Amino acid sequence: MSNLELDRATPVGFIGAGKLGSSLAKAMGERGYTVKLVSRRDSESAAVAAAGVVGAESTTDAQRVASECVIVFVTTSDAAIADVAESVDWSSVDVVVHCSGATAVSVLSPASDAGAAVGGWHPMQTFPSSHMRNHFNGITVAIESDSPELFGWLETLAAHFCARSFRLKASDRAAYHASAVMACGLVAGLTGLAADMWATFGMTRQDGLNALAPLVTQTGGQIERLGVPGAITGPYVRGDVETVRSHLAVTNTAGPDIGQAYAALALAHLPIAREQGNISSEDYATIEALLRAAMRPK
Repeated sequence: MSNLELDRATPVGFIGAGKLGSSLAKAMGERGYTVKLVSRRDSESAAVAAAGVVGAESTTDAQRVASECVIVFVTTSDAAIADVAESVDWSSVDVVVHCSGATAVSVLSPASDAGAAVGGWHPMQTFPSSHMRNHFNGITVAIESDSPELFGWLETLAAHFCARSFRLKASDRAAYHASAVMACGLVAGLTGLAADMWATFGMTRQDGLNALAPLVTQTGGQIERLGVPGAITGPYVRGDVETVRSHLAVTNTAGPDIGQAYAALALAHLPIAREQGNISSEDYATIEALLRAAMRPK
């Protein structure tokens, strides 16, 4: 659709407003956007999703959202976006946007085939609950759309959260999303593995998490302040060969998968750690050989 005229008064609706969708609806409402409808599959969860969004109604009818709103955000799980796109009659809709990081905008082709402008607006942030409207502030947002008008509106939406934004090509989505998972979900999982190591000296996972969580938080702050490799500490920037040997022994004792995960992660980040310039070529080669040997099937 050409000649779109979009602003904060344009009626917005959400289909499948889970944790991200509910948070975004609340955040947009607080910034003067006209959020009209918020939908989920059952009435109770739809009402919860719409609660706190000024002027918004809840509904279980996705078609109603498409019929009554000019801009529709599809904030379902990634796997459900295609089903929503196929099942809804988009004939009266001007704009359809999904918030997936991994899914190309082409999944919304049923809407674009009906004449709608389509786009993607993915916030580089984690949303573990539906009450995280402040978590959009100052983040980075990836935007995909072939419509100049819609792209501009999505850029403005990001700017209203003081967020950085950039154009993401469909062909780059896998790399983009993999990087997000490495920095978020895999870090959380890695912290869980680290906490499980505490069982080797008689402590619980929760004991480990209580001790490690402040360390993880501090590391995140150091990354923001110092960047990489400046924020990297530990034996790999110092070239502590014997410490690395002891780590490989104990992580392998905790479990072969844990030992190989430790070795693979250490090996992958070794060239970055080397950028600090504190490790000799001899120690680097020795540590690299130790890590490669630890990764071989036993």
